[in-house]
Amino acid sequence: MFHNERRYLAHARWVSDGDVNSYVDEHGEAVWELPSAYANFREEFNRWLHQASGTLTRYGYGIGPKAVEIALRALAGKGRYSVENYDLIVCDDAPAVLLGPAGTILIRQHPIHKPDLESQHAAHPVETPAGEMIVEEDKPAILTGIERFARILEQDFGITITDHVSPPRSGTSQHRFAVENFTVDGETIESIAINADGLATLGQCHRDPTDVPVCGGGVVDAPVGDGQYRCSWDGPDEDEEIGTVDKYGRIVVGYEFDWRSTVTGPKKDQACVRVHYLRFKGGIQNEFVRDDSVTDLESTGI
Repeated sequence: MFHNERRYLAHARWVSDGDVNSYVDEHGEAVWELPSAYANFREEFNRWLHQASGTLTRYGYGIGPKAVEIALRALAGKGRYSVENYDLIVCDDAPAVLLGPAGTILIRQHPIHKPDLESQHAAHPVETPAGEMIVEEDKPAILTGIERFARILEQDFGITITDHVSPPRSGTSQHRFAVENFTVDGETIESIAINADGLATLGQCHRDPTDVPVCGGGVVDAPVGDGQYRCSWDGPDEDEEIGTVDKYGRIVVGYEFDWRSTVTGPKKDQACVRVHYLRFKGGIQNEFVRDDSVTDLESTGI
């Protein structure tokens, strides 16, 4: 192929037919500037952000310099090119379009680092007991998870979140919060962390057990295919009610219906309800981590 970084090859696709003009009219956001030479892509290309996502070890999903460079090499070849002959049109949630004399290429979104342009940063308000915070995040489950996390810390631990910092660098999906009123063994803790996956779980699990679709009996979709199953869950035990702290120091924060694979015998899907917990883990990170326990359910196909 035309480039040896194989992980980027899947992001570029030739357009062999279709109405490109209608596609651009429907999805196009802006004509994005291309560097004047391949050697300048790393320093000069401004990343285009589709969605900030704290679940990644990068800032979010968008269009980065390497994928665009590869697409341009496919159209223009490996030598010099005249930038006025090519247009990169960035789109809403659809793949970007690279137009040139030799054809058209779609470039779909992929993980990117934080954009250099301030206007490209995510910014969403989140309500907490201490007031509104601005969070660089686009995933609704994480935004809801942050709100719930702040309320849980305030109500159940007496800890007040005062500020939020998105994952600070590539290689981590932690969110860090400045806090007040938190001491451990006489030491004042000024900031805590929680993994983005933990926040996403908080944002999508049920706080009210009656909202779990199988509480008292219900019908759920099969994990694969179009089938449905009838399952029943009697609700949480007394020691699994919201806000309860167990012998391991974990606090119950929510419930979720799920399908899991068994670890012994032939692989099969098992209906279950997960009880989600948070526990504090001290040390360098001073982080809250998510645990869960599983109650298996009988399931009957219908």
